[in-house]
Amino acid sequence: LLIGHSQLPTGRVLALITPDGERTMRTCLAAAAELDPAWFTPERFAGARLVVLEGYALFNPALARAVVRAAKVAGCELALDLAAFEVVAANRAIIGELLEAQVDIVFANQDEAVAWLPGATPEEALADLAMRVPVAVVKLGKDGALVARGRERAHEVGAVVTAVDTTGAGDCWAAGFIAGYLRRAPLAACARLGNAAGAAVVQVLGAQLPRAQWLAIKGRLDAWA
Repeated sequence: LLIGHSQLPTGRVLALITPDGERTMRTCLAAAAELDPAWFTPERFAGARLVVLEGYALFNPALARAVVRAAKVAGCELALDLAAFEVVAANRAIIGELLEAQVDIVFANQDEAVAWLPGATPEEALADLAMRVPVAVVKLGKDGALVARGRERAHEVGAVVTAVDTTGAGDCWAAGFIAGYLRRAPLAACARLGNAAGAAVVQVLGAQLPRAQWLAIKGRLDAWA
């Protein structure tokens, strides 16, 4: 889906990478902030099985609700990525609204989870999210991820790698998890795929993986096909 109609430039993100490989992002939504909720109809999602709603879309609540409504009418499952702890702090009301009724999978990293449930441990935040949605994920960086589905729980520890740049780690993690989920892989296996994708991307500068690494991850996915 590509819609072009704005006097503003394409949205931009400035990624600041520290020597330990961690990154801080400053975001300018620009044209993305002008997306018209009316553009998102069920027909836009025809043939899709799952729609991912990026957390920054929550700054436009009408847009977020339109995407969710259209995706659900089209028969899609919905995943919500909480994006950043600042996003959570600024959008608690609509996050709560969507978690209570619409979201099938929620992705949060440790900072985002604690922003949702201040003072909580990652495990406590996971438990809270798991009471609201069918599948909940709290990513723990180098310590892997906590995942929950109903009463099922798993903590999958990631591979030990040298991080060059963590830009894109969360998105790649979600991509690996969703790829396994859509093939009905076990929950723990979905988390391992997420760990593999996230670990691979932090070893390169930027968020683009070499083809050979994608194929290696795909090989693991195909084992559950």
